[in-house]
Amino acid sequence: MKRTKGVLALASSLLAAVLIVQAAPASAAPADSAGASAPARPKVAVAVKASPAKYTGECPATVGFLAKIKVSRPTPVTYRWLRGDGSRTAARTVTVNQTKWVKDRATFDSGAKGWQALEVLSPRHLVSKQAKFVISCTAQADKGGIDVVRAHSGQGSGDGGPVGSGRKPEGSSGNGGSGNGGSGDGGRVDTWATVEASPASYTGPCPSTGVRVNFTGAIEVSRTPAKVQYRWIDSDNGAGPVQTLDFAAGATTRRAVSPDGRSVNATHTGWRSIEILSPSPSSSYRAPYSVTCKNSTPDPSPSPTPDPVGEVVSVNNLEVLPGDGGECPVATRVNATITVSAAAKTVYYRAVVQGSKQEVTGTTEIPGPGLTKTVQLSFPFGNQSDKIVVEAWVSPEKKVTSAPLDFTVTCGPQVTVSDVRTSPSSYEGECSVHKPLTLRHTAKVTVSSAPKWPVTVTYMWRWNNGGYWDETKPLTFDKPGTQDISHETRAYYSKRDEVVIAQVLSPYKATAESAPYSVTCTTPAKKN
Repeated sequence: MKRTKGVLALASSLLAAVLIVQAAPASAAPADSAGASAPARPKVAVAVKASPAKYTGECPATVGFLAKIKVSRPTPVTYRWLRGDGSRTAARTVTVNQTKWVKDRATFDSGAKGWQALEVLSPRHLVSKQAKFVISCTAQADKGGIDVVRAHSGQGSGDGGPVGSGRKPEGSSGNGGSGNGGSGDGGRVDTWATVEASPASYTGPCPSTGVRVNFTGAIEVSRTPAKVQYRWIDSDNGAGPVQTLDFAAGATTRRAVSPDGRSVNATHTGWRSIEILSPSPSSSYRAPYSVTCKNSTPDPSPSPTPDPVGEVVSVNNLEVLPGDGGECPVATRVNATITVSAAAKTVYYRAVVQGSKQEVTGTTEIPGPGLTKTVQLSFPFGNQSDKIVVEAWVSPEKKVTSAPLDFTVTCGPQVTVSDVRTSPSSYEGECSVHKPLTLRHTAKVTVSSAPKWPVTVTYMWRWNNGGYWDETKPLTFDKPGTQDISHETRAYYSKRDEVVIAQVLSPYKATAESAPYSVTCTTPAKKN
């Protein structure tokens, strides 16, 4: 009987231990679990100033922007810079104990007027007041009589003041740049981008060949080796093709890039910029240009010989060839065949979309003996059906217009990711291998439009430390709408400034949203 009682006592002890182990994770449940209240988000305040706010003197000139972030308790803060020209920097996360200074800069070769502001994305959303600036150039370096606009930006963080003229910012959190700054991690690559338009401003006669506007840019990385993916953005034609720039180990960290220029034969304004897609997504300032034509007719060039001047006799064989379906707008080619009566040195042509009034112009030479040439133009089309015509001429009074062509362009499904959150977003308490903290990551996936239904969306979760989870169940959308996705992980040790990212993989790769979180594991006090 004593042995039986001992066995029963031992079994009761083991059962109690099992119950304690099973119940233990409840003490480390996420802050949004049942019975627990989420901690109040810390308060955030931001103040921004431009230095100098007003400048008159020799150019190029650099404007520094300094923002003071103040929080009610230590917390990760995600922010980005907004610019008056519509561009913005990539989001960046820093840990703020009480007060932290972050900074950015812009360099201009000619007069400029604008502003920058700081947008805080988390833990609360707010936008600072605009820090306005005015640059008045009294003189600038000799560029051969050509007015050049350079747009250059870079950002950093630390406890210092505004960035010095023309230098990378010197902050405690990285090398600056218009991408995500480093934090002492040797594997991270920061990027900078600059763009120049030449001439930036032209007023005068516009010759028949047009006023040539050229663009040059430069991409710089914080270290090598590195691979940068980027594309040019044009105010008229949208995003260009994605290009790759390889920086070999030990090579220069700055490389020049140049797109095709454009010939402008009518009064026009526009801009070009560089969008860096990886490794640290960002965009340069926009490099604007303007052409003001004072004459209304082309400037004919006298022919040195009495050879007959060719004129356009027909425009036909129109084709509209959309690119691969994907996120709107879709790069679409328009082809047309132009025939002239005799060799023509300069033939002008223009494609016009009748409904949307979009148009693209160009010039070409059609020599003998064929007297026929197929030209190609490119349009950024969305989901649309319309009519298009192509006009061509040598002499404006003898313009020939093609028959209209009906076309339809269909973009792929419009998929976005939003509202990425981690709960708890900030935790300090007991957690270990034996008592991990459960973290719940959530996001919303929206399909707003599609050429046909249903739409299947695949996605993955990944982290800024290189980890990922792709064993996810595809989402099916029978109509426009939003679906919630979630994933749980466990923290066995402290994680500072972690970032979780929800990434759509198909029907095409959509922009990923991200959310920072922080876990601080403490050791429980030992019982006496």
